[in-house]
Amino acid sequence: MTVAVTVVDAQRNAIPGLSCKLAIDDGTVAVGTYQDFRCFFLIPPERIGWGAELMLSAPNFANASTSPKTWANLGPDRVELPRLVPHAQVLRQAYSSYFTVIETSEFQLLRLLCTGDEPPVKQLIQLNADAGFNALRVFMMFNNGPIRNRRDDPAPQPNDPGSGGLGRFVPSECNDFWGKALRLLDLDSLVRMYVEYTIFADHVILDASSQLAFWANVDSILGTRGNVLVEAVNEADLAINRLEAQNQLPRPTRVTASHGRKGSDQLPVAPGFDYIRK
Repeated sequence: MTVAVTVVDAQRNAIPGLSCKLAIDDGTVAVGTYQDFRCFFLIPPERIGWGAELMLSAPNFANASTSPKTWANLGPDRVELPRLVPHAQVLRQAYSSYFTVIETSEFQLLRLLCTGDEPPVKQLIQLNADAGFNALRVFMMFNNGPIRNRRDDPAPQPNDPGSGGLGRFVPSECNDFWGKALRLLDLDSLVRMYVEYTIFADHVILDASSQLAFWANVDSILGTRGNVLVEAVNEADLAINRLEAQNQLPRPTRVTASHGRKGSDQLPVAPGFDYIRK
């Protein structure tokens, strides 16, 4: 794909001897050709959707570059994917064919995006797409610390920090949380990937009214994208995941949703909404 950037001087004239480069945020540098007021860059298809910094230099001009905060997007910000809808006992793409969800878990992907570190998020998405997955399961919140290492002797061990546990991710502590949730959907769409958001994981939002207010954003915000599935609650029968509003959650109308799952060998939360998660 060819990307063109118009570059002129203060009098809107062409700049003799201009050298232009794009430093793509995976470390690749594309060297452009300056012609007719524009720098032309040939971008590999696998880099479409990534960010880049434009770097300019010319005789008798100070070197210039874009600020990292204003990186240009190479290609579309997102690709509109059809919503997955239930059909008999399977899912299909709306107005299209049957669809087999091949999903893996990236529980912390939204937390990582909330730190402002977008390039690793893109790399993880691409890595999973290259591995053949077409959907990622992502938690919208969690709050659990290390789990003590299991040993033959079940007694606590001195200086045993434990292992596992996801740590802490609370929506109110993420700047523009719902904007980040949409951004993650958009990044995934660029490789034709769907996201299954688990809305409630761990007892992070503490009362029913606040839980219902948070859930209302599923339709109003996430419903603006097609490449999203929603699971209401993770392992609802565990105390750490208790959800006071579980039986009050309205079924979404704009997002294909599951009411949630319980632990191993347990029946899922009923009613199941659009699909059942075991």
